[in-house]
Amino acid sequence: FDREQRFDAWFTTACNKAEQCYINYHKKDASLKVYWVNPYTNENRFTNDLQYGEKHTHCIETWLGHEFIFEDSETGEIVMRHTIEFTGTRAIGVLPRQSLPTNRDFHETIKSTLNGEWRRQGAVQRTFSSLGFAKGRLPEDIFGTLGAYYYNNRNFTIREEWDGKGVFVNWWEVDVHFIQLPWGLKKMLQERLKTMVEEWTGVDLEETSMYGLRQYEEGARLLTHVDRTTTHAASLIVNVAQGNVAEPWAVEVHDHAGRLHQVNMEPGDIVYYESAKCLHGRNTPLKGPGAYYVNLFTHYRPTGDSNWYKKG
Repeated sequence: FDREQRFDAWFTTACNKAEQCYINYHKKDASLKVYWVNPYTNENRFTNDLQYGEKHTHCIETWLGHEFIFEDSETGEIVMRHTIEFTGTRAIGVLPRQSLPTNRDFHETIKSTLNGEWRRQGAVQRTFSSLGFAKGRLPEDIFGTLGAYYYNNRNFTIREEWDGKGVFVNWWEVDVHFIQLPWGLKKMLQERLKTMVEEWTGVDLEETSMYGLRQYEEGARLLTHVDRTTTHAASLIVNVAQGNVAEPWAVEVHDHAGRLHQVNMEPGDIVYYESAKCLHGRNTPLKGPGAYYVNLFTHYRPTGDSNWYKKG
């Protein structure tokens, strides 16, 4: 009997539990009221107000088969019902495309941005490897976890918010889509990947940021740049999935001697790189009818040392 109880407890947690994130893109000027439907009484129980936009993403731990209702706080209209089928992220509504100012000169903005990125990388004095980057491979269990998460959520991507974020991705020409990672999954991935980056750098690290999943699509380009100086000392690019790609979409990395390298990736491949020091980008457009290319980015720095870059 005790063994059966232990099995039931394990099964309930390991196989029935799920994480779910919700993002409100229904109306800018109205929150959504979120209700959990009690599966035993069918009562709608209020849980929270969901404010507009990515920065107000709300993540919860719940159970497979549980249902949530989203109600317009102004009109009382039910705008979505959602039953949990797997760990994932769902948006309520669609983020409108950003309107472009008619007098904006993207060519000049790109030129100015590139000049600034070359200056920024020169401020970093400390390095961790001979070249500044290396190619590797995900452990199979992590690749399986990420691949399953992307597969389950591939039809629920959202348009990435780029208002005020610069011109590093050509968002004004091609939509860039995004799948948010729930907190628990993100924490597990950060810890597992951190041990790999620590082995590559040879120093103890703390996680500072994880971003993705970002889905680039046909015509996408990534401007040569470096990442945030204080937080992005050592990083990983993870290719989770790609398809309909007519030719390899290489990541272009400048090593510590200023030499340009092109690194091709397949799903499950990773690239370690010193992202605040080594200029990197993908300046050749992603080619292929219906092409897509899905990456995860994770970043670390020496533990407790926001001034790591000053110590050459």
